[in-house]
Amino acid sequence: MRFLTVRSAVRSFRSLPWPERSAAISRVLLCLFLFDCAWSGGGHYPPGSLLYPRLVLGTLLLLTALPVLGRCLAKEHRMVVLSLGCFLVWTAVCALRGVRAGNTPAVLRGDLTGFAWFFLLPVCVALIRTKEQLRRLLSCVLAGAFVQALLCLACNYYCAIHPDAVAQVGAIAYSMLLGNISNVSDSIFRIFFFSSPYLIAASAIALFRQVHSPRFRFSYTLLTAFYFNALLLTFTRSLYGATGLAAALSILLSLIGHRKRLRRVLGHVLITVGLTLCLILGQEVLLQGSYLNFGLSRTFGAEVTVSSAYRTRAILASRYGITFDFLGGPSTRSEDQLLAEEEQKTEYLVITEASDTLRKETVRQLRQLIAKAPLFGNGLGASAPVRDNGFDEMFYLDVLCRMGILGLLLYLSPLAWILIRFFRLAPGSRASCAELLLPVFCGLAAFLFASAYNPWMNAVLGISWYALAAVLLDFPHQTKTTDI
Repeated sequence: MRFLTVRSAVRSFRSLPWPERSAAISRVLLCLFLFDCAWSGGGHYPPGSLLYPRLVLGTLLLLTALPVLGRCLAKEHRMVVLSLGCFLVWTAVCALRGVRAGNTPAVLRGDLTGFAWFFLLPVCVALIRTKEQLRRLLSCVLAGAFVQALLCLACNYYCAIHPDAVAQVGAIAYSMLLGNISNVSDSIFRIFFFSSPYLIAASAIALFRQVHSPRFRFSYTLLTAFYFNALLLTFTRSLYGATGLAAALSILLSLIGHRKRLRRVLGHVLITVGLTLCLILGQEVLLQGSYLNFGLSRTFGAEVTVSSAYRTRAILASRYGITFDFLGGPSTRSEDQLLAEEEQKTEYLVITEASDTLRKETVRQLRQLIAKAPLFGNGLGASAPVRDNGFDEMFYLDVLCRMGILGLLLYLSPLAWILIRFFRLAPGSRASCAELLLPVFCGLAAFLFASAYNPWMNAVLGISWYALAAVLLDFPHQTKTTDI
C-alpha cells in the first residue's frame, strides 16, 4: 500500500509543470530547514565543517523557490514585501554608516548575516498555499523540538554521571552553536539551547492539535511535558516569561474558539502539568538535583523551596540504609553534600545579581547612544562600551541604537501588516484554520517577548518564525489551492 502511495506521488510530481515541481522541492527543503532550526541552535555542525547543513538548505531553498517567488507580489502580499524591502535598504544604509563610524566589525557582520535570512519571508509567502503544507511544516517543528528536548534530557543525565566532563560537553555544544552548558552546582547544570523558543512554539502547536483532534491524544501531553522539562533546565527567566505568555494566549484562544471543548483543554493542561512534574521530580530523585527550587529561585532572585524530592535518596540511605544506585548513575550524595550544594546555588544567585547589574549598565549606555541619534541610529555595529565583545543581547534597544526609531518601525512594519490583515479576515474563515494559524501567532508572541533580553529576532531562528508568520496574511483564502 505504501509502495502504491509513493508511486502515485512520484507520478503526480512528474506531471507537474516545472515551476510547481521546483516549488514542491522547495517545500521539502523548507520542512528540513525548520526541523533544523527547531533543535540545532546556530546549526554549526559537524564541528570544523566549512559548509553547514542549514547554509546548504537555505541556499537550495532560495534557488528552488525562485520560479514561484512572483506569487509574493500578489495584491494581498504586496505591502508586506515592499515594507520588508524598505527595511533591507535601510539596513544597507546603516551598514555603510557603521563602517564609516568604525563600529565593531564582528557585530556589524553579525547584524548583516542575521537580517540576510529575511529572504525566507517572501519564500514562505510563495510556498505555503494549503492547510496540509502548513501542517507538515508545523509537524517538523514538533519533531525538531522533541529532538532538542531529548538532547537536553540526555545532557542533564550525562553531566550528572560525569560532572568532570561538563566543561568539555559545554565546549562541544558551543562550538556547534547548539547552546551553553555549564555548572550551577555539582548536581545542577544549566542547559540553555539557542533553539529553546521553538520548545514554546511546539507546545502551542501541541495544544491546538489536541483541541482539534477527534479524540484526546495522550502523545500531545507527553510531548509538551518533555518541552517544559527542557525549558526549566535552561534556567532562563526571559524564556520562563515567554512560556507563560504563550501558554496564557494559547489557552485563552483555544477556549474562545472552542468553548464546547473546555474539558479537553483543561484535561490537556492538567495532564501536561502532572507529567511535567513527574519528569522533573523523577530526575530530582535519581540525579539529586533541586531543579524546580533553583528555577524558581533564579526567577524571583531569592531562595525558594517547593520540592524536597532531591533529598529522597540521601534520606533513605542515611536513616534507613536503603540505597538504589542505578546502573551508570551517580553514587548517593549525603545530606551534608546536599547542604554544601545549597551554598553553591546561593553563590550562583549572586552571579545572577552581577549579570543583572551588567544588564542595567548596558541599558543605561544604550539609552545614551540612542539619545545621540534617536531617529536614524548610530549605524550597524554600534554597541554599549561596557560589553567587551560588542554583543548587547537586548534586541529592541540594539535596533534603536544602531538603526534608530526609523529602523525599528521598518523592522516591525511587515509584522504590523501581517497582523492587521489577519485580524481583518472573516472570523469564520479564520476559525477554519485556527489549529494551524493560532499556534504560529502564539509562537511569534513568545519570540517577540523573549527577544527583549536575547537577540533571537535579528538571527536566523527568530527571523525564520517571523517569515512563517507571514502565512497569517491571507491563508484561509489559499486553502482551495491544490496541495502539492
